[in-house]
Amino acid sequence: MSSRISFRIVPHSVRPNVNIVEILLDNKLCASIYPDQQKEQSIKLASAHFAGELTHHNQFPEGIQMDTGERMFPPIPVVQITFDPKPYNVGLGTIVR
Repeated sequence: MSSRISFRIVPHSVRPNVNIVEILLDNKLCASIYPDQQKEQSIKLASAHFAGELTHHNQFPEGIQMDTGERMFPPIPVVQITFDPKPYNVGLGTIVR
C-alpha cells in the first residue's frame, strides 16, 4: 500500500503573520515549507525525514534529486524529494535516527 502525501497551511509557530505549508505523510507531519527570512523571494523546506543519509555539509541526501526538466513538456526544472519517516532526536544540531 502506498503512502498518501497531503498538505495543510498553518500559522508559523514563532513568526507572527507568516503561514507555512506542512507536508503530511499518512496524516503525520514530515516536512514544512516556509519563507526564508534572510533571502527575499526564497523558501526553505525543512525535514528530519529525507530519505538517504545526510552526508557532507554541502551535499544533499540521496532522497533529494534534481531534474533539469529536459524530458518534460514544458521543460521546467524539478526537485524530487523522497521521505523516509522514522523516529529521531535532535542532539547537538545533528539528526540522530
